[in-house]
Amino acid sequence: MSIPRLAFVLLVAAGCAGGGAPRPAPSLDITFAPSLDIELDSMRRQPSGLWIRDYTIGDGPPITAGDKVGVRYNVHLTDGTRVDGTNPDSGNYEFTFGRGQVIKGWDDGMLGMRVGGRRQLIIPPAMGYGFRRWGLIPSNSTLVVSIHLVELIR
Repeated sequence: MSIPRLAFVLLVAAGCAGGGAPRPAPSLDITFAPSLDIELDSMRRQPSGLWIRDYTIGDGPPITAGDKVGVRYNVHLTDGTRVDGTNPDSGNYEFTFGRGQVIKGWDDGMLGMRVGGRRQLIIPPAMGYGFRRWGLIPSNSTLVVSIHLVELIR
């Protein structure tokens, strides 16, 4: 079975007074495995190239830099290969948010999350591991990350 080619070019209208012609936004021309459930039209794109999709918003205040958090997560390559993540029998992965303890795509992509929130991120190589190979992650890889913010640790 072939993997469908997903190429999206989003057009946004200039929002300045006096009008203006529509401008094309940067496109994402990557093949994603169907199992990843990528729906770019349901995601928001950050200027950095990071894509974010909220499945569940969660409760309480948004996390802020310096908060210690516990998450459950999965990391996939665009072909659907799982390269990292928590397992059902393991505990939460804990780190201090906003302090560079995780890749930039995670710190930027989790901004605004609340406990109970579930989010999907498409992280460009520059916000991941760049040209470095990291374990099962080849160099220059776009990553698809699913994150569930389980707890805020006080």
